[in-house]
Amino acid sequence: MTDHTNTEMPPEGSREDIELLLPWYVNGTLDAADVAKVESYLERHPDMTTQLATLREEYDQTIHANEANAGPSGGALDRLMA
Repeated sequence: MTDHTNTEMPPEGSREDIELLLPWYVNGTLDAADVAKVESYLERHPDMTTQLATLREEYDQTIHANEANAGPSGGALDRLMA
């Protein structure tokens, strides 16, 4: 009887592994090895481009919202304390 159990992860990673890396891929914080793994997977699985586009749009919206909600203006603490 042949054991078909594979305990090693394929070199390209599973879809779930890549999905977990996508937010960090979008914000540019992955190391070079993970970037290569994600890009290789994306080349072979173009169906992931929609998910990637959605994450990029969410990332851009988050950045925009955070910039719009910048902290208090300079001197706000001084005015408060006065």
